[in-house]
Amino acid sequence: MSIKTFALSLLLGVTLAAPLASPVDAPIANAIVERAPAQTSQSGTTNSQVSCPSSDGATFTAANGDSFIIECGSDRPGNINMVYTANFATCIDACAAYNGCVDVSYVSNNAGACYMKSLALSANLGNSDVWGARQVSGAAATSTIATSTTAAKTSTMATSTLKTSVVPATSTTTASPTVAGTGKRGLPYNTVSLTSYFTSSPQVSWAYNWDQTPNGLPSKFEYVPMLWSNTASYTNSWNANAKAAIAAGSKYLLGFNEPDLSSQSNISPAAAAASWMTYMQPFAGQAKLVSPAVTNGGGETGLQWTKEFLGNCTGCTVDVIAIHWYSNSASDFQTHVTQANTMFGRPVWLTEFGLTGATDAQVASFLTTQLPWLDAQSFVQRYAYFGDFAGYLLNAAGNALGLAGTVYAAA
Repeated sequence: MSIKTFALSLLLGVTLAAPLASPVDAPIANAIVERAPAQTSQSGTTNSQVSCPSSDGATFTAANGDSFIIECGSDRPGNINMVYTANFATCIDACAAYNGCVDVSYVSNNAGACYMKSLALSANLGNSDVWGARQVSGAAATSTIATSTTAAKTSTMATSTLKTSVVPATSTTTASPTVAGTGKRGLPYNTVSLTSYFTSSPQVSWAYNWDQTPNGLPSKFEYVPMLWSNTASYTNSWNANAKAAIAAGSKYLLGFNEPDLSSQSNISPAAAAASWMTYMQPFAGQAKLVSPAVTNGGGETGLQWTKEFLGNCTGCTVDVIAIHWYSNSASDFQTHVTQANTMFGRPVWLTEFGLTGATDAQVASFLTTQLPWLDAQSFVQRYAYFGDFAGYLLNAAGNALGLAGTVYAAA
C-alpha cells in the first residue's frame, strides 16, 4: 500500500486518509476521503454520477482537461501509486494530476481504493470489481503510450497489485558505492535502478519485487522471489523461476500476496493451503518458506486468515510468518507485529509497512522510532518499508534519498 503524499492531497483538495487496518495494495474498511468539488465530464455528468456499468465507454474530462475512456471491469498492471477517493471521478482526477499515470483501477466496494497505473496499453486482466479509466489525451498519455508500445514487458506479474515506479527522465545523483548488507532491512522495488541508492547501506540486505525474477538486481542484495497468486499466470513459471533463484543464492521464497483481500490475490485459506502443497511445499528444505503475507485487517482478514490457513495446511512447511501493516497512527504497530509472533510462534517478516497520510518528515520520524525497535526484536527476522519509489523512500523526483530513505539507509 502506498503512502498517500501530502503534496498530492494539497493538489487535489482531498484528505488522503488511511484505513485503520489495511495495506496500500489492499485497502479495507472506513478509509474515506473528503469529496473534491464536482467537475463536469464531456457527457455532462458530474463526478458523483460517473460509475459502472452506466458510464462504460463514455469519455470523461478530468479537472485538468485530460480525457479518459471509462472501461468497466478493466484492470491493468503498472501501479505507481494508490490513494483513497470519495468517488470514481475524483480517482480519475487524481490520476490526471499524478506524473506518469495513464490508467486507473477504482475499487468502489473496497473503501474507494484508487490504483494509478503507468501501463495503459498493457494487457487488460479483467476484474468485475474494478471500474477502469484509460487516458486518451494529455501529456502523460502521449509519453507513456509511446514507451509501452516499444518496450517488452519483463515481469510476469501482470496484476493490479504490482507496485511499480516511474523512473525520472533525468537524474543528477550518482549511485552510492556498494557495501555488503547484513541488516534486516529490505527493499520492495519495481524499477531496479532505484535500488542503487541503497547499495552503500549496511542495513539493507535483501529485496523483492512481487515477481519471480530479479531483473538485474545488484548482487549486494539477496533477491527473494514471490509466488504472487495461485492462478496459472503465476504458477506456470514458478517452478523454473524458484529453482533459478535458489541456484543464484536466494534463501527464502515468499508466498501469496494479501490473499485475504478480494482486490489482491484473493485466495481462501483452504484453497491457499492446497496450492501451497502443490507449488511451495516441493521447495521445503531447499529454501525457507515464508507464509502468505496478510494485511492488518480484522474479521476474517489479517492474522485470522493466517490462522485458518495454517489450520488447513497441517502438512505444510511454513518457516516464517509474513504480515503487512498500514495505518495513519503508529499506536498499534508494535502490538500488531508482536501478536503475529505470539499467535504462531515463528519468526516474522514484515514485508510491507507504511505510515499513511504522512509527510516525508513524519515518516522519517516514525522510522527513527520504529526501526531500532524492529532491529531489537529477535523474532522479527526481516522487514521492508514500502517502498523504493519516488515520493516514498526516495524524494519526489526519484533521483535521491528522501528524509525517510536517509533514515532507512542509515546504520
